[in-house]
Amino acid sequence: MKRAVALCAAGLVASCGTAPADAPDATDAVEAPAQTPSPVATSVAPLAASGDSISCPSPEETLFFCTMPRRRRLAVCAPEGGEPQYRFGENVPELTIDGGEWGSAPYSGGGEGQIRFSNGMTDYIVFSRIVRTHFTEGEPNYPAIRDGVIIMRRGEVVALRLCEGGQAETPVNFAVARRAMGEPGALFTDETSRADNADHE
Repeated sequence: MKRAVALCAAGLVASCGTAPADAPDATDAVEAPAQTPSPVATSVAPLAASGDSISCPSPEETLFFCTMPRRRRLAVCAPEGGEPQYRFGENVPELTIDGGEWGSAPYSGGGEGQIRFSNGMTDYIVFSRIVRTHFTEGEPNYPAIRDGVIIMRRGEVVALRLCEGGQAETPVNFAVARRAMGEPGALFTDETSRADNADHE
């Protein structure tokens, strides 16, 4: 319910309810860099020699953080005075991408935030969405809450990965996103709707 309250406060929920899902899993594209990486935007080198360098240590701010299947984690961090960074891996990053841009949209009974990082022709779009699934008047909304990342190459979906349990420890943080990237634009894709009825690992 904290998420619903947060989205209400952010003005994304047109009708807030009180009640409480990966596309075909044929690739491990979350782990793999694009075929044509950008040498400026992308690094596969660890951020630290040892220890946890996936999560966002102070003074970085956390835009998004979740535990992924197979002990991997995904974080989007906003360094002080620097560009946001996408980080994916176990204890040290297997893939990092600098830059990022974000978009948001309100839905009836919910809303969505997306953060896109581009690596050559491949886009990694981190998302948090709440979608109303029940529309009978006087009854709860039964929202579907899903967080994860969708990978797209040349506009086609390569993979959809949900956070473990379907939800992030830190869903897309709108306040931090505004501070780090300014006002949001439109959503980058509506293919994240595949997550609403997808099973999580």
